[in-house]
Amino acid sequence: MTKVKILAIIKYLLEKITGKLQGKADVGHTHSDYASKEHTHSEATISKNGFLSAADKQTINNLPNVYAKKSDVVNVYRYKGSVDTYNNLPNKDLNSGDVYNVEDTGKNYAWTGSAWDDLGGSFEVEEEEITVEEVERICKEVWGE
Repeated sequence: MTKVKILAIIKYLLEKITGKLQGKADVGHTHSDYASKEHTHSEATISKNGFLSAADKQTINNLPNVYAKKSDVVNVYRYKGSVDTYNNLPNKDLNSGDVYNVEDTGKNYAWTGSAWDDLGGSFEVEEEEITVEEVERICKEVWGE
């Protein structure tokens, strides 16, 4: 797992924790701990310690946002239809993300704005040929998850 992905996960978890603690531990309040010591938590800023240190708050604020929103990817590809051969793919009135199926090869092509990008084709896997466990093993080998 990359450092960026780990940092993004940490940021996400801290935001979830902060949200759950909102109105509890990250706003000014006083309570007693087991040693009966009184103390106050306040919201951290990049210049003032609080529930987190100011340095930690700055680190969290500077973490990259590496995840796309659903709205960013929902219309990446738009299926437009099928053509008989690659040479029959349209060459005008195209938008980036338009996708056509080429029937003689079974491949799908997406318009990038300047050229057709081969997205690959479909294939069938016979039930007897590969098991779910084998697919999971292959995925773990490829992605390490």
